[in-house]
Order: sequence, then C-alpha cells, then structure tokens
Amino acid sequence: MNTRGIFTCLFVLTMLPAWGAEAWWGLWNTGQGLAQKMTLSPGENTMYIRLTTQNSPLLVGGQVSAVRFYLNDKTAVTSARVWLSANPSGTPLLSQDVTKDELQDLSHDDAPTVVRFRETLNVLPATNPYASIYVGFTLELQGYPVCYMMASEGKGMMYSNFCNGTEVSSVYGALALQVLASGPKIPERAVSIQTPDAQVAVQDSTSTITLSLENSCSETLHSVGYVVSVDGKAQDERTYLMPQSLDELGMRFEMPAVYTAPSQAEQHELTVQVTKLNGEALTIDKAAVTDAIPLIVLDRPISRRTVMEEFTGTWCQNCVRGILGIQRLQAQFGDRFIPIALHGDDRDPMMVPDYYYSTFFREKMKILGGYPSCSIDRRYDCDPYCGWMTTGPYATEHIVA
Repeated sequence: MNTRGIFTCLFVLTMLPAWGAEAWWGLWNTGQGLAQKMTLSPGENTMYIRLTTQNSPLLVGGQVSAVRFYLNDKTAVTSARVWLSANPSGTPLLSQDVTKDELQDLSHDDAPTVVRFRETLNVLPATNPYASIYVGFTLELQGYPVCYMMASEGKGMMYSNFCNGTEVSSVYGALALQVLASGPKIPERAVSIQTPDAQVAVQDSTSTITLSLENSCSETLHSVGYVVSVDGKAQDERTYLMPQSLDELGMRFEMPAVYTAPSQAEQHELTVQVTKLNGEALTIDKAAVTDAIPLIVLDRPISRRTVMEEFTGTWCQNCVRGILGIQRLQAQFGDRFIPIALHGDDRDPMMVPDYYYSTFFREKMKILGGYPSCSIDRRYDCDPYCGWMTTGPYATEHIVA
C-alpha cells in the first residue's frame, strides 16, 4: 500500500485513565497461527504497522496503553524500543526504551514481549475519517540473525505492515504486533457468528455443526453458551469451553455446536443462538444468531466424499509433486476422494476460460498464491503433496480423512 501523501492529524498525549476494559487489537487478529517468516540482519531493524479508521474501526475515538510483539529469539538483541508516530520518518509521539529483562521470546520464554506505555495515547479521533497512526518497535541486533514471527495467513484485510520502511504484508501476511486498546466502540461482551453451509444429518441422530465465531468484545472469552433451534423449536442450552482463552479483538475461532436431528426425513431450518459468554447471559438485542441454515435430514447414513480442486498447469515443473500427492490419496481413499485439476493459466492448452476468468478463481488465487495448490471441500487450502506442512509428503491425507 502506497502511504505517500496520506493526510495525518495531530495526536494528543494525555495522562487520562483508560476507557474501561481493554482488549488487544492488531491487523493479524484473525485466528492465524504464528510462523517464522523473516530473518532480521545485524544492525538496526524497525517493524511497524499502520492503523487507520478503515482497518481498525474499533479503535476510533479510543486509546492505547500497551504494545506486544512476538520474537522468536532475543539472544542477539542489544537494545530495543517501542514507539508510536503520525509519520514513521518523523518525530515519534511516544518513544520508550525496552530493557533486556523486559524482552520475551518464544524460544526461551514461550511468550510475547509486552510493554505498557508510561503515557496513554488517544488514537484515530472520531472527527477525522482519514486519521492514522504508526505503531512499531526497533531492535538493534549484533551477531547472528534473529527470526521474528509473523502471521502465516490472512491477506484479506487492508494490511499495512513494514520492515525497515518496506511493506511486507503482501508477501508475508500480517505482522504479529498488537496494541492494548480501549474505547467507546469496543463492546464489553459480544460475539459474532459466520453462517455455515447446509447441514446433512440422519433422523433422530445427535450431530455437530462447526460454527465460525469472532470475539467482538473487550472481555476475554473462556466459554460460550448456545441454543440450537430446528424449525423454530429450541433444544437444550449447551456450553462450549474454550481450549484456550481468547483476549484479542477480532480473533476468530471454530466452535462445535451439538444438536439432535428431527425424525422427519426432509429439509428443515436450523439456527444457532449464542446466549451466554463466560456464563453471563446476553440480552436479546446483543445475542448473536445465525441465519437459517438448511438442514437436510436423511433416513439412513450416506458415505462422505471429499473433493479436491488442484490448481496446476502443464507448464509448471513443480506441479509434478501435486500429481504424486493425488495418486497417493486416490490409492488410499478410492472413490471417497474426487480430484479435479484446474489449469488456471492462459498459456495452458487445458485452461477453461470461463473458470479462469471467474471471480471465484481470482479470489482463490489471492489465497493460494502459486502452483501447485489445492482447495479441499472449499474449506481447506494447502499443498496437494505436503498438506499444511512445509516439508515432507502426504500431510494432506489428514485433511481428507
């Protein structure tokens, strides 16, 4: 993203108390796992993100009081500081040294570095729709290089992440750097649900639907209470205990919701309503409810099949490994596995123009990034040979199975 000529406004440092409850916010708060993505060279290295009213709407009219970032190894760091600025090349509005004792890393401490500011900064004033703020840290390194951590996925938001002045978001994903924020737009208790696809179940069976939820509040989530309704009739309330607490705004997670299918073998409507967070009841106007989900009830079980769409090309030398991975899966799962080769390149004689020029293909390639890649049941994107792993074959079989 080109940041030249972007209007910035004057920020005021204050010693006012924070707005109530606080929550962590950053451009990578989308549920991604951390991955080692970049190696820093000896000397001074500066990492920063640009928060705007567009990519950080919950911070509008609020304040920040701390920053945290993820180092892989702090051994080579000789000095460090965190800062906030209206312009990364100008005088910072806030700059604070970080001692070696304050630094945390994943190799030695299994924790991020957290620095609380000595002052509180008002950010993204509600009166300025073009407001922006740069938040970053600078490390002085000596000796062997240090890897720092970045989110491994997630390029759908309007990211602006920089390393020594060069934007890295389009290559590496979102920088794992966050601010501790509070403000009038951050609700105390809220969660949103992403509507899943149609569900299939056998009559009178206990089944599970996987929901995609997002933490939309300042409260750290430990448990979610929900009620499933079929054709408007509510079933028993259940509670899902989180495997790990979520203290980040915008963090997405998958939650299994259990329900009982009706006796009639026909199509029904299924809805899920989140009724409690951390054991506290949500008011009706604050409760999160899915749209009506088609529930197809069968009178007997059917065999599940998995469809793999492989993005490949006759010109692609690396795509041979995709063929080998598919052959392995075909031999292991037989007719339960359905591979489809998609030759998405106008140099390829096997290209299907209607598919290649479709919106779906263009959006999918932004995620996959290259060949060979595959999409399994349009839910999982990975390598057809290596799966989610970066080395070693046949990790894909765990997804198909």
